[in-house]
Amino acid sequence: MFYLILYNPLAQIIANLSNIPLTLKHMSLFSPKKPSVAGAEKHGVFTNYIASFIIALSAAILIMLVAIASQYISKGKDNEAFNNVKELFNILLPVIGTWMGTLLAFYFSKDNFAAASQQAQDMASRISGTDQKLQALKVNEIMIKPNDGMLLTLDDEDAFKKMKLNDLLAKMDETRSERLPILKKGSLTFIFLIYRTTLERFILEFINGKISFPGKQKPPVNKDDLIVDDMYQSDSKLFKDIQNIKYCFLPINATLDKVKAAMQDNTICQDVFITQTGSRDEKVEGWITNTQVIEKAELFKKAGT
Repeated sequence: MFYLILYNPLAQIIANLSNIPLTLKHMSLFSPKKPSVAGAEKHGVFTNYIASFIIALSAAILIMLVAIASQYISKGKDNEAFNNVKELFNILLPVIGTWMGTLLAFYFSKDNFAAASQQAQDMASRISGTDQKLQALKVNEIMIKPNDGMLLTLDDEDAFKKMKLNDLLAKMDETRSERLPILKKGSLTFIFLIYRTTLERFILEFINGKISFPGKQKPPVNKDDLIVDDMYQSDSKLFKDIQNIKYCFLPINATLDKVKAAMQDNTICQDVFITQTGSRDEKVEGWITNTQVIEKAELFKKAGT
């Protein structure tokens, strides 16, 4: 009776395995041709049967060992029989467990690897598709233009240095922007690009006494009196880094993928200015922010590219 209980499910599993027309080509993860949907389904069915077979066979072996051990111990007259059985179990159980785990890992790790590879391929294709879409967008189609009002025009750099920081923040509040390009009045050539976070962090460092003004004989006392020149004359590391920024300029016929590449090459600079030929000394025709690039890229991804 005991052997019949074990035989029937094992026989059924083996019979099912024999009915699966699976070839080595279906099993290979590195096949030159992409497996068909039917092949993938057969592979999944095969894996399920293999797992069932391994579990059933392992359970059968364990049950048989328990049954044999019980009979052997019942016939023994002392503890010697029990000790022999215990030693046998100590030897066989790790072997069976390792064998079972190795086979299961062999079949199922391939599925996990295939799924991860497919996910990576899908992600790469989406990124590639997005870049191709960005190549089709001209910067003059989406750039912010000077007449949009999101900038400040001044006579020259000296006039910029005399500006109060609070006035610059007020201008950003007016334009509802986190950055403010400073252009020269009339020619609209580039002077500076100031960010709200730069101004706010400088004011906070001043309040906390974390910066000094070695370049000024009379350093400012009140935060409301701070001007841009105070930033130039201070030892603020943040502003020193901003002064060393190599601002990005591109020609009017550039595409959005070039803007993305320029921002990636210069992580501190999050804006690209557009002139006729890409020269800093020319009139600024417009500029593109990192937010615009991100929004366009996300839009293409949602569209399924």
